[in-house]
Formats: sequence, C-alpha cells, structure tokens
Amino acid sequence: MDIDDNTKRFVIDRLKWLGFYTGVSFILLFLLPSPYDIISVFGLFTLITYLRMRSIMKRYGGMGRIKDMLGSVSMSGDNQKPLEVCDKSSRRRNPQTDK
Repeated sequence: MDIDDNTKRFVIDRLKWLGFYTGVSFILLFLLPSPYDIISVFGLFTLITYLRMRSIMKRYGGMGRIKDMLGSVSMSGDNQKPLEVCDKSSRRRNPQTDK
C-alpha cells in the first residue's frame, strides 16, 4: 500500500493518543478503588479531550477562522436561492396537460 506522509502522521498521532488514554486508564484502574477509578477515568478523558481541542483551535486560529473557512466552502455564490419543492397537490391544474 502506498500511503502519503499526512496519512501516516495522522495514524501515528491517533495510535499515540489511544495508547496514552489506555495506559492512563489502566494505571488509574489499578491504583484507585472501584467507584472512584471509573469516575476518575471519565473525568480525565474529558479534561484531556478538552485541552487537546483547545490547543488545536489555537493552532488553527480559533473557531472564527474555522467558521469562515467552512462558510466560504458552503456558500459559493451570494445570489443563491433555496430550492423550491412542489408536489402534485400544490400545483395548479392545467386542463390541457391533465387529460
């Protein structure tokens, strides 16, 4: 298989974070008593995910820049009108074509 460098970096990054989450979870599961370990794993997972997303947003210029980029892709023209959908019951009847 011929995989480009971006895909390799993406896969390695995902596997690195999966290993990190799994390692921290197993350490907490073995160190803490039963009800506290699950609560701490979920709390730590949420905290790490929040911090990762915040750093990614800072790297790419914040939420405003991402919205601008996605908005420019979705709106290719300024004069676009929404599609009008009609069914047969809402059309006026034309006696010449409805024979």
